[in-house]
Amino acid sequence: MHVSIRVCAWESRLSLHPKSRLEYGHMPVHTLTAVLHREGSLYVAECPEVGTVSQGATVEEAVANLKEATELYLEEFSLPDVGHPVMTTFEANYA
Repeated sequence: MHVSIRVCAWESRLSLHPKSRLEYGHMPVHTLTAVLHREGSLYVAECPEVGTVSQGATVEEAVANLKEATELYLEEFSLPDVGHPVMTTFEANYA
């Protein structure tokens, strides 16, 4: 399952302190990817652009938790300079 999420992330080129960014409204929004899979009774969500992972009992909860984890991560670390992942499928033979 693949869904897109929008998170608020600090633009790494801004040199203002994070508190100042909030005061002046400089909070850009980036569209990131959430890739989900099921593990037992939980959904696991991963943002491949940032590397954050979270989980939840529903898809919505897993994505909401991933968004929160990603926003907290991006408050401390800059957004990696990677593009959106290319997603495809393939077939594998196994015994």
